[in-house]
Amino acid sequence: MTKESVDEKATRQDGSQENSLPPVELTFVRGRVGVGGSLTMGKYEPRPCGCNTRKLVNNRFPALKGWGLRGDTPQSQLNDKNLTSYRLNVLTTSKKAAFTLAEVLVTLAVIGIVAAMTIPTLVTNYQKKVTETKLRRFYATMTNAIRLEEAEIGSLSTWLPDDSHGETFEQWYNNHLDKHIKSLSKSDLGSVVDGVSSSSPNFLVGFADGSGFVGVSSENIASQNYAHFFYCTELKECGVNKFDGKKSFLFSLITPGKFVPSLKGAQSKTREELLEGCKYGNYDNSEVSTPDKRHDCALLIMRDGWEIKDDYPWEQVILPQK
Repeated sequence: MTKESVDEKATRQDGSQENSLPPVELTFVRGRVGVGGSLTMGKYEPRPCGCNTRKLVNNRFPALKGWGLRGDTPQSQLNDKNLTSYRLNVLTTSKKAAFTLAEVLVTLAVIGIVAAMTIPTLVTNYQKKVTETKLRRFYATMTNAIRLEEAEIGSLSTWLPDDSHGETFEQWYNNHLDKHIKSLSKSDLGSVVDGVSSSSPNFLVGFADGSGFVGVSSENIASQNYAHFFYCTELKECGVNKFDGKKSFLFSLITPGKFVPSLKGAQSKTREELLEGCKYGNYDNSEVSTPDKRHDCALLIMRDGWEIKDDYPWEQVILPQK
C-alpha cells in the first residue's frame, strides 16, 4: 500500500466547496469510524458534512477495513510505517488500571477480620430479638387461654393441676387449656427424660412458630408451685428441668391461681436480685452454679418489658465449686 494521499475536499450537496477543518492526529482502532472527513497518511481532516468516513476508509485503505479512528497517535509513527503493518503491529489494547494480587489478598483479609468481629454480634442480637418475641407470645397465649377457661368454669385457683387427685398434667392440660390453644404437636414423654426423672409424667407441646414446652405437675405443692412449664424457643431444645436463659425458660402455675415466669418465691425479688440470679443460676443453692438452671431469667425479661437489656447475662457464669 503506498502513501497515496486520500485527502478529498468536502463538497456540499449543492456543489459548493467547504474548506477542511484543521487536521487531527489519530490512531486506528477496532470499532466504528467517527464523524465524516478525509484521511491522509496519519491525518484525519474532519468535514462538517455528513460524509461516510467508514466507506471512505474501506475503499481507499482495505487494510484498515473495520477499524475506527482515535486521535492520540504521534504523527511520526504514522508517517514512518506502512499502513498494513501499522494495523498489525501498532494497534494494541490500551492498558487499564487493575488491582494487584497482593492488594486483593489484603482487601479480602480486612473484610474477613471485620466480618469475624461483627457477624457474631449481629447473630446474637438477632437471637435476642427472636427470644423476646417468642417469650412475649408464649406468655400471652397461656394467660389468654387461662382467662378463657376462667370465663367458662371459674377462677384458676379452683382447677389448678394436682397429682394427688390422680390427674396427670397431660389430662389437666387437655381438659382445660388445649381447646383454647392452637398446638402443632403433643406427646407424652413419660416420667424419665434424658436421665431426669419426675414423679409425674412429662408432656410435650409444640407450637406453629417452632417453639414449645414441656409441662409437668409440681412435686412440691407446699411451695405453692402447682405446675412447671419448661418453655423452649426451639422445640428441639426442650427438656425436663432445662431453663438455660437463652433457648429455654421456666414458667409456673402458682397460688392463688396465676401463670408467672420463674417460681412463686421469685416474684418479690428486685431487679438486681433477678439479674444476679439469672447470671449465676441455681435458685436452690446460690453458692453453686448448675448449667441450664437459671430460674429467674424469664422473670427478669418480663420486668424489663419483654426486652433483653444490654446488661442481661446472655451467657451463664458458672461459680467455682467451693
